[in-house]
Amino acid sequence: MSLAYADAWDAYWQNACSADFTDKEVDQPLLSRLWRSLFLEEFRQHCPAIMLEVACGKGAVSEIARHCMEEIPGPSPTHLCLDYSLAAVKTSCQRANPDAGLVADAARLPLQPGSVDLIFSQFGIEYAGKEAILECARLLRKNGLFSALIHYRESAISMESQNNHAALSQVEASLIFARARVLFKAGFATSGSPEADPAFRQADQSLAPAVSQVTAVLQRFGPGVAGGIVLQFYRDLGQMFNNMQAYELTAILDWLDRMEQELLSYRQRMASMLGAAMDAGQITQTAQQLETCGLKVEKCSPIESEQGILAWHLQGRAR
Repeated sequence: MSLAYADAWDAYWQNACSADFTDKEVDQPLLSRLWRSLFLEEFRQHCPAIMLEVACGKGAVSEIARHCMEEIPGPSPTHLCLDYSLAAVKTSCQRANPDAGLVADAARLPLQPGSVDLIFSQFGIEYAGKEAILECARLLRKNGLFSALIHYRESAISMESQNNHAALSQVEASLIFARARVLFKAGFATSGSPEADPAFRQADQSLAPAVSQVTAVLQRFGPGVAGGIVLQFYRDLGQMFNNMQAYELTAILDWLDRMEQELLSYRQRMASMLGAAMDAGQITQTAQQLETCGLKVEKCSPIESEQGILAWHLQGRAR
């Protein structure tokens, strides 16, 4: 993962503790039920001593594991959460209360070979590449289980990510942020009515095509594109333009900087997600390599819902 993409995800996970934060990729009832069933069966039949979530994000799957542990009598396994993002690890530790949180590259896991009984990941390990999946085989003890839900290139989530990335790229290409800065600076530079100032009128004429382009983005992709961030920016920009006298110039410019960075980070996350997604051929090839590494592949199939394919399930047990 590139440094820019890593920074974009770190900023994303820094917001994950807020009360209104949602991540619809992981907050899927179908996927939650799958994990609950897997954990209960594994805890009852195999009693793992050490379990690890790789690319834990906000710890949603680890939280399911924690609840399942509480339902099973007997000693609980040592529970580890790992992510490349420090913010993600902190969030997971607050939410899932693991025994330890690790900040590391999933392709170079900082654990001894044959030291882990259960490794799981949802929409995360593939960001570190195929090498991260094969790395998990090195860590598993005999009879240990690896189970991952992987972004599938033709999934509903990937299709939505493509739309989000395209929409945000078009907003960025409109130059609306740079042109809005020029307009507001011109508006605050005049002592009289801004509309009477030639510099303001020129800036307004320059901004108009950019606004039209963003309008077209919303019409093409819908108001909910990119989680509604484009629509919110569009509305707030109009509010500030129509009530300029109610704001400080510095506050407007700071807001433009924040929104530009937020849209950029969102686009980078979408690009990262699209780059990480695997097609059926790549996943099948990875499954074959896991077999070569000593795992018996138990599952290599899509997870489907009414919306289409959500993910690809790859699961294997160490021989």
